[in-house]
Amino acid sequence: MNNTILIIDSYPEMREILGKTLALSGYRTLEAETISQGRTLFKDERPDLIILDVYLPDGSGLRFCEELRKTDSVPFLFSSGRAIKEDGSYLTNEMDRLECYQAGASGFLSKPYDLNELLAEVKVLLH
Repeated sequence: MNNTILIIDSYPEMREILGKTLALSGYRTLEAETISQGRTLFKDERPDLIILDVYLPDGSGLRFCEELRKTDSVPFLFSSGRAIKEDGSYLTNEMDRLECYQAGASGFLSKPYDLNELLAEVKVLLH
């Protein structure tokens, strides 16, 4: 059976690119725009890996990861670029990366990234 990957990203273009790339590599994908949608898909489908952005329309991917880490060991691969924090300051990729690992991330990719790098990370996390 193919591994199932849940993609949680607010950008439809990003979900489409990731979904097609992963599907062409033999993975089954699920897509969500928000944490709420992702939470429902996670409960219903039990994916083998979650790829998500740090900042989503309805909250923090970091908090979602911390929440699931309390009861589940599903791998999380964060995907993030430079973002603006709630106080208006910029969060650098280095700060993103550190915060993601502290929240329980299994991996981190800085946007933009090469799709071959994504596939390599997915392979490592699933095997």
